[in-house]
Amino acid sequence: QTYYSTKFLKFISENNIEIAISEEKTITKIEEFFTKKTITHNTKNTISIHLKIDLGMGRCGILPEQTLDLFQRIQHSKYIKIKGVMMHFPVSDSDISDTENFEYTEKQIRQFSEIREKIKSLYASKNTLSEFNDIIFHAANSGASTEHASATFDMIRPGIASYGYPEPGRGAENLDLKQAVQIYTQFTLLKQFQKNVSIGYGRTYFTKTQNEKIGIIPVGYADGLNRLLSNNFSVFSEKGEEYKCIGRISMDQSTYLLPQNYEFSEDKIYILGKKQNAREIAKKLNTISYEVLLNLGTSKRLKKVYIYK
Repeated sequence: QTYYSTKFLKFISENNIEIAISEEKTITKIEEFFTKKTITHNTKNTISIHLKIDLGMGRCGILPEQTLDLFQRIQHSKYIKIKGVMMHFPVSDSDISDTENFEYTEKQIRQFSEIREKIKSLYASKNTLSEFNDIIFHAANSGASTEHASATFDMIRPGIASYGYPEPGRGAENLDLKQAVQIYTQFTLLKQFQKNVSIGYGRTYFTKTQNEKIGIIPVGYADGLNRLLSNNFSVFSEKGEEYKCIGRISMDQSTYLLPQNYEFSEDKIYILGKKQNAREIAKKLNTISYEVLLNLGTSKRLKKVYIYK
């Protein structure tokens, strides 16, 4: 069950925020809020909601067999305005070659369409179809938007595709999205070591040649560069030259193997961008692009610059 405090509902109402509803208790809480005498002049007369349906995500949302009863309860409330009906997909980024998961998503789309028609009939029976037409039915995340044409309904909710990183799928690949994020730094120190010298914590790498040259960048796992990428990751120069990670990634530094003729410069060294994107890093970590981007993106130590074109 979800519980909303009076303070939270007051903020929602005063700022005209639309919220998702997953169960009946929230409806009761909203109605109790509006019947109290503490309402300010800034408080709106209603709260706008999107009813969320759980059609197989197994997370938030009202179960389908309870949906129509709750929807009618909301219809009869003078304090709640229905702005949308929504659901979410767990495996919509699976393309048609993954028969089981592809069909699972198609089934969810059919179920959502059936519920939409049942809701439409509720309005038709009262000759209020104009009110029904104002409701936004939405379901499609990035995967559903690219792999399932029938999932778009009235609106889509792209997540990872907004950053130019759709998860693999035939539809997604055809979009030719461009990554919207670049992460770069510079080498802060160059060093040379004799053969068989250990580099970094745990001594997981030993220099292979005489006068082996390394470069250090001021980015580590505290900045979102996953420690599991140690000895299994590369950065790239502005010209696209690859420098492999050697030794363990430390909290705020990591080390890379350089060619003998490398000279110190202020050129950008790319963690993301040039020849590497978040999907390629994610494969090394057995995870998804989203996690890689969020771990790097939420770092307070990485300076963020937004470019609008």
